Amino acid sequence: MLKPNSTLKNIKGIYILYFELILIFRTIGPLILMPNLLDKLFFVSSGLIGLTIIFIDAIDSIKKSNQKKFDIWLILFIAIMLISSLVNIKYGLAGNLKLIMWQAIYFFVIFQYGKDYGKKDKIFDYFFVILIIFWFFSAIISLWMFFTQFGVKIPMDNRYYPLRMGFLGNRLFGVFPDPNFGATISVVVILLSVYYIKTNSNRTFTLFNSLNILLQLMFISLSGSRTALIVLLTVTAVGMFFVSYHSKKIDSQKLFLRWILSIISSLLTIAVLYLIIDALKTGLSYIPSLLQMKEASLPTIDTKNNLNKVNLDRPDVSNGGDISNLRFSLWSSAVEIFKSSWLVGASAANYIPYAHDVLPDSFIGQNTLTTHNFVFLIMASTGASGLLVFFIFFVNKIYISLKYLFGKSSLMQDMNFYVILSVLAITISALFITELVLVSTIGAVVIWFFLGKITSLENKDSLSK
Repeated sequence: MLKPNSTLKNIKGIYILYFELILIFRTIGPLILMPNLLDKLFFVSSGLIGLTIIFIDAIDSIKKSNQKKFDIWLILFIAIMLISSLVNIKYGLAGNLKLIMWQAIYFFVIFQYGKDYGKKDKIFDYFFVILIIFWFFSAIISLWMFFTQFGVKIPMDNRYYPLRMGFLGNRLFGVFPDPNFGATISVVVILLSVYYIKTNSNRTFTLFNSLNILLQLMFISLSGSRTALIVLLTVTAVGMFFVSYHSKKIDSQKLFLRWILSIISSLLTIAVLYLIIDALKTGLSYIPSLLQMKEASLPTIDTKNNLNKVNLDRPDVSNGGDISNLRFSLWSSAVEIFKSSWLVGASAANYIPYAHDVLPDSFIGQNTLTTHNFVFLIMASTGASGLLVFFIFFVNKIYISLKYLFGKSSLMQDMNFYVILSVLAITISALFITELVLVSTIGAVVIWFFLGKITSLENKDSLSK
């Protein structure tokens, strides 16, 4: 018979996989079109279950006098979110309470599970495989959309932009409403596929993961996502640096030489990877015509040099357009909001209405757009107090990660290596898109689950031995 703690652990693990599936469904375009009532049924139920788990865990920790169970910095961040919501209550409270609920679930269920059981738990394998399989089929469908030049825009009442799927604006959205989010998770999926190639001896599974890596690279190359490309190259560079740093081919007594050779190895690797991505992009651009599609049905074909090649130059950033795609203006506007309410911000759900009211001439005040950067988002929504608390927490995780990476000699077969790189991937993406914190996305689930596992590396009281 299962002990009460073991039963609760299993419930938490099943819940995390359930939550992962729900947010995957909310990420994939065709599934967004499901009846709104059905979406709310699953999404709201996941919130209520999550809150129940937090309540049970809190009561259990009080009974056991375990005041240190939950991270103090995360508790403080939730408290600051609540204070900011009350200070800015005239702009509304319901939206902020919902965001606080979801953030509490990320902190005290998703993160906490990784922290408590992250040293060794099968749920991580299940979590990885679910993500890999969904992105495998998503990539196949997305590539089919490119090869057939399928593209559609569907106006939706609850979205600022229409739902876009397929090949539009000279870039592949595929099944993802935003290719930046989809392509960033593709990088994480590549990392997890490499992990299984290195650790799993099953030939069929190895072949599947090898094919999956190729498919994800193809999607990234066609997505036109500069964010995903930066993420892919940076993560590859960091990963190769540490693999080279611990290589037996480098004299361990010569630390300076080890650093230099590791850096050179990283730079050469990302140079080759960039060429591979560019070659894939060029090669794939000819496939629609090779499939004998009629030129009349391909308005995006570039016939300048009589080449049957699909044009993959994004019109929104090429030809002298805004290289940041309005991000610089958004970040500057977020700083204005921060200056006007520097201590606790303008609240997570209502910093845009706040800008409309208090700063109507600012960029965000004139437009209904998010900050597209988690640092500026925290600044605008929770002020200096939230920013300080969050980064004390986050810097600690960076320290744990670097300590582990420099101290562990065998990384290629180590799950934690790929977990740390996945966290790095989503963190970098969150500098350019609204991700990581104060959102309900699959990327947020991944990073908080993995941050919990990273924390377990120094958690001597971890429940999984």
